[in-house]
Amino acid sequence: MNMVLFCRIWSVLFHPLVQGFALLAFLFYSKWSVHFYFLTPINFKWKFLLFSFFFLILSPTLSFLIGMKLFHYPTAKSLFSIKNRSFLYPVFALFFFIFWLTIRDISVWIEIKNLVFSGFVCLVLLTASLPGMNVSAHTAGTGIILGFLILSWIKGLPNFDALLLGYLPLAGITGSARLWLSSHSLAEITWGYLTGLLSCFFSYFFLE
Repeated sequence: MNMVLFCRIWSVLFHPLVQGFALLAFLFYSKWSVHFYFLTPINFKWKFLLFSFFFLILSPTLSFLIGMKLFHYPTAKSLFSIKNRSFLYPVFALFFFIFWLTIRDISVWIEIKNLVFSGFVCLVLLTASLPGMNVSAHTAGTGIILGFLILSWIKGLPNFDALLLGYLPLAGITGSARLWLSSHSLAEITWGYLTGLLSCFFSYFFLE
């Protein structure tokens, strides 16, 4: 497998929306996340994951396909050829905001609510990013997860120190893959990490 193909596959697997859904699945169904695994009712887990799939995967995918029609892109490849696709961010931000409003008053972990709100804040910041700068959404999403793991570790949740250490190399590879594909500059990769981290920390202090 050549390096370009590896980076493309990695970019798909570590797409921010895919990472978000995978993190929720991991928290609810992996014994490593002791706090969430054992203390979340079984019936709630699959229902919430199904609900999350709708907002994090299905709805953005449908909006992406609709966007292709509206902006007259005949294929997904032609849309992906555009490096700066920030015109999609406001739509994705709307999905995250509705998602957060929906779960705000239900009995779900505050950490999960913070995670969803972080996605909304991050997408708003990416939409309003510096003119001419195509901040990496991949590293922004990675930054949110890093922030989530850091805050969970500071709270003293079991095993999150190991999870944080295990995720750090993956976060680094994600940024390196985007650089290798020439999708972003080093500054845009760095701003992505910082935007995600700041969004997560802001959401934590704002909501808690």
